[in-house]
Amino acid sequence: MDAVSVDLQSPHPCHCFTLTCFLGSRSREEVQALTLRWKDRPGGDGLRLKNRENEYMECGQQVDGTTAIDGVDLTMVAKFKYLGPVISSDDDLVEDIRTRNNATWAK
Repeated sequence: MDAVSVDLQSPHPCHCFTLTCFLGSRSREEVQALTLRWKDRPGGDGLRLKNRENEYMECGQQVDGTTAIDGVDLTMVAKFKYLGPVISSDDDLVEDIRTRNNATWAK
């Protein structure tokens, strides 16, 4: 994934995986630009962005408005699962701890 996403990598968090892609930045405008760059890439590497499956999360101070791709607003979420851990916009660890405990007891 590092090789096919080299043009999207930056000093701030930017990790791409087969089923999950995380684009992070300090401003909505930068995330919007990264998202559009990802969407507009040639599909030769087999990676495509699907509008209906994308969502975004804001941490810290909430800003009015939304992030969109081709005029389609992305769903804003308060938490999501990213490669195992549950990431929360309000730094709440309860859901992540609960998920890990349930996974441990299921084994």
